[in-house]
Amino acid sequence: MPAPSRRRPWLLVPLAAAFLLLSACSLLDSVPLPGDGTATPEPGFTPVATGDGGAPLDDSPIVGTVEVWLAEYGLLVWQRRLVTPGRYYFSLQNYGNESHDLTIIRAPRGIASLPSRQDRVHLGEVDIVARSEPVDPRADIGPGDGELVANLAAGRYVLISGESRDFGRGMATEIVVGGGTAGPEPDAPPESTGDVMGVYVVDNAIFTSRDIMESGPVRLLVQNLGPDPHDLVVIRWRGDRTALPVEGDRLLIDSLIEVARTPVLQPGERASIEFEVDRKYAYVLLSSVGTDYVDGIRTQFYVR
Repeated sequence: MPAPSRRRPWLLVPLAAAFLLLSACSLLDSVPLPGDGTATPEPGFTPVATGDGGAPLDDSPIVGTVEVWLAEYGLLVWQRRLVTPGRYYFSLQNYGNESHDLTIIRAPRGIASLPSRQDRVHLGEVDIVARSEPVDPRADIGPGDGELVANLAAGRYVLISGESRDFGRGMATEIVVGGGTAGPEPDAPPESTGDVMGVYVVDNAIFTSRDIMESGPVRLLVQNLGPDPHDLVVIRWRGDRTALPVEGDRLLIDSLIEVARTPVLQPGERASIEFEVDRKYAYVLLSSVGTDYVDGIRTQFYVR
C-alpha cells in the first residue's frame, strides 16, 4: 500500500510568487509607456558615476573646468556655483610674488566653521577633498601655473591656500555644487584691448584682467566680489604698490596724487571709471575703506 502523500506547504509560497510575477509581467506588457519607453535625463543634467556618499568615482568624466587666480592675499574663482556634481578640473594661476596652493575643503557651514589658530586652518580636523602642489610665483613671462582635479558631490566647499599664513590673511572663498549661492560671480574679462581693464576686488586682494595699458584714455570696469564694502582708488605713483605712506594701519591718502575713484561698492556692485594714463608713471589700484590697503587690497599696472 503506498504511503500517504505528505503536504509541503513551504513549496506553495514560491510557486504562488512565480505565478504572480508572470501575471504582473504580462500585465505590464499591455500598458503603454510614455514616449518610447526610455528614461530621458532632465535638460542640463549630466549623468555622473558616484561612489559612497554620492562622491563621483575617479574614472568618471570631467564635467567642467574651474579657473582660479591666486595672489597676496586673495582667491578669485571664476565659477563659484557649479550646477552639476562631478569631477572638475581646476586651472590655477598664481599672480602673486609668493607660492600658494589650492586646498578644497568640504564645509557645509562655510568659512566661519573651519577650526583655525594663528592664521592657519587645522587641516587634520577638516574634510579635505583635494589639495594641489604649491604653485610657483609669477615670473617675467607670466603667472605661475598649477592644476588640480577634484571629485565634488553636491554641497558647500571652502577653497583656501594652505601655505604658511595665507588663510588668516584672506586667501579663502566658498563655492557651492548642485544648488545654493556662494556670493557674486565675476563678469567675464573685457576683450583684450589696451584701453579697457576688468578690475575684481575680493577680500583681501585686487585682480585685474591686464597689467599693462596703453598711454591715453582708459576705462576700468570694477566689480566688488568680496563679502564687505570696498571702493577703488587710482593713485599715480612711481614706486612699488606696497610702499605708499601709512600711519599705523591707515593709508595717508591725502598725501598722494589721486587720479580717479569709485564710490563705495556693496558686495556684487559694479562701477566704471575713466581717466588718462601716462607712460612716465605706474598706477596703484587700492581700496581706501578702513584698513583695506594695509590688509592687501592693492595692485599696480604699468603704461606703455
